[in-house]
Amino acid sequence: MRILIASAALAFTVDTFAQGVVSSHYPSLKGARDDKVFSRGLLPDVLPPSTHDIEVNYNMKSRVSSGAHSAPATRLKARQPTAQRER
Repeated sequence: MRILIASAALAFTVDTFAQGVVSSHYPSLKGARDDKVFSRGLLPDVLPPSTHDIEVNYNMKSRVSSGAHSAPATRLKARQPTAQRER
C-alpha cells in the first residue's frame, strides 16, 4: 500500500514539474507575505487583511502566475461609481 501511495505521489510530482507549474497554498495573508508572494510579483498586493486560503500557481515555462483566495463577504466594500464631470 505504501508503494502505491508513493508511486502516485511521485507520478503527480513528475507530471506537475513536466508541465512547469508550481503551486503553493497559504492559510492566511501573513503566510503569503512571509513567503514574499507579493514582493516577487506572483500576486498583486491588493488583497484585504481578512483574506485566507490563498492559492498561487506559477507556470515556469510561460512565466505566468494565477491565484485564488477567500475572504468574508461582509468585509469587502463595494466600489462606488465615480461622478462624471460636467463638460
